[in-house]
Amino acid sequence: MRFYEPTLMVGRIIPNHSEYPNIGFLQAYSLSIGRFNYKPESTWASFYNYPLTGIQLSFSQLGNRKELGNEYRIVPFIELNTRNRLHNTFLFRGSLGASYTTKYYNEMSNPNNKMLGSAFNWAFMVSVYYNLKVSKQGILRLGGGYLHSSNGHI
Repeated sequence: MRFYEPTLMVGRIIPNHSEYPNIGFLQAYSLSIGRFNYKPESTWASFYNYPLTGIQLSFSQLGNRKELGNEYRIVPFIELNTRNRLHNTFLFRGSLGASYTTKYYNEMSNPNNKMLGSAFNWAFMVSVYYNLKVSKQGILRLGGGYLHSSNGHI
């Protein structure tokens, strides 16, 4: 069974050096497309308590369009459930994929962005969710997470 999950995220970028450009709030919008892996005959699915798997597409405004630009991400994910149900439970999501950033370091045109040195980067995300409401039409959830993009100093 497939699911579609629109998400709105807000947060802050944590500066990693003293010369970091001025930043505002990060805003991200994403769409996750996935499936419930409830197959009792599947050994791996039952071992991991029937995880959700899929792919997340997202767009982020990084809080300073002039120097940091925007980011586009595509990350496959796995979401592990602490119980074998959808309500009153915590879920943990992990993902690793790729991102594209519209502004990156350039000595002449963008010298203040020492955050990213290339347009294409690795994208990592880990988050925890709690399902507040579950109905036949959908699930309302609240959560928090950590997102990171890096080219690994390549």
